[in-house]
Amino acid sequence: MQREQWLQGNLRILVVSALIALLLTLALVLLGMQYQRRVKAQVKSQELSDYFRETQIKAESASRGKSRFLANMSHELRTPFNGIYGMLSLLGTTTLNEQQADYLKTANASASHLLNVLNDILDLSALEEGKITLQTGPVDLHQLMRDVEEVMRAQALAKNLQYTVTVAPTVPRWVLLDEKRVKQILFNLVNNAIKFTNEGSVQVQLERVGTAVNASGQIKLAMRVEDTGIGIPSEALEKLFQRFNQVHNGLHDEYGGTGLGLEISQSLAHLMDGNIKVKSAAGSGSCFTLRIPTSLATPKAPVRERPAFVIDPPTRAERAYRILVVEDNQVNQKFMDILLKRMGYLTFFCENGLLAVKRVQAETFDLVLMDLHMPVMNGVDATRAIRALDHPASKLPIIALTADVMSEAHDQAMAAGVNQFVTKPVHLARLQEAIQVHLAPPPEAARPSVL
Repeated sequence: MQREQWLQGNLRILVVSALIALLLTLALVLLGMQYQRRVKAQVKSQELSDYFRETQIKAESASRGKSRFLANMSHELRTPFNGIYGMLSLLGTTTLNEQQADYLKTANASASHLLNVLNDILDLSALEEGKITLQTGPVDLHQLMRDVEEVMRAQALAKNLQYTVTVAPTVPRWVLLDEKRVKQILFNLVNNAIKFTNEGSVQVQLERVGTAVNASGQIKLAMRVEDTGIGIPSEALEKLFQRFNQVHNGLHDEYGGTGLGLEISQSLAHLMDGNIKVKSAAGSGSCFTLRIPTSLATPKAPVRERPAFVIDPPTRAERAYRILVVEDNQVNQKFMDILLKRMGYLTFFCENGLLAVKRVQAETFDLVLMDLHMPVMNGVDATRAIRALDHPASKLPIIALTADVMSEAHDQAMAAGVNQFVTKPVHLARLQEAIQVHLAPPPEAARPSVL
């Protein structure tokens, strides 16, 4: 009896031990399987992480490549364009008969259109990459609207349109805005309104939305551009702000355009925490309304009015100033030679930055006009090298004169030590003003003969 009980007890122990061993085996198997799944998950996670990292590297590389491409294309397009635009500007300062003046007017209009297209493409790229930042400051709204009226009036009168610009009495005069970008939007909207209106009127109105000031001290403005033009079909309104969209193509091919202006305008409005809304119907005109928040501002000090380009500046200096132009394009060299001589300066040229560094040490100059993109040594490196010289030339005023309008070029040039940054195509009065900031105009007796 005892033996049977002992056997049964041992049997129970064996069974329990076997069950425990089985459970432990199952647990080990499960742990092993879980470990393998975890290892596989980690491997997949690492592969996914590597993939995303590789994708990010490729995207960043593509973005850098795109930026370089745009910078290079901007330079390559603007460099010859500077020669064309500059020569046209110089031609406008000569005596022309009526027919020649008409030809010149047409050529200038085409050149301006080409420049606007190029600027649109660069703006679009900069917006995509988040490289446009707002330059906010005190803005006189009344003057801003007068500027819009003056610039666009000629286009409206040429089509016999009634053109009015009004400011509501509730609108404050001074606010904080990016004046350049607000004007860019308004010019685009007004230009479109005039373009698509063959008879009737174009009205531009500035109003204040309500009278309240929010917790951040902001108010809201509404800038409305309304026309009696051909209008926009309802089915086209949804894609109106999409890239390269030209609502009127096909039926109205004569209006042309790139289809970029409205997308850029809407993107700029969003950058200002605002938006553009449109109401329109085919044959019933259109009304575009830009709404943006802003804050009241203290009036800024009066700014000296930019002078017009003057061929014969007043006499001040005791001698003709010597200007070194560092430029590799021969057409632009010719243009700058004629232009600077007309301003009364002596001109000297070299085609790359390395020659410029050597020449400022060997000769005396009063100012350097420095292109940025050149063979052998670029303008940024040349400026940095001149500033590092143990020589009086290290203090020379240097004006960057470049076809590269990308923000990186401006930042790099300023960091290298340029005094001012002027973009091509050259605006004659702007360049003359930039030079005269550093040099007084030379006297009549010391000027070289004008070609």
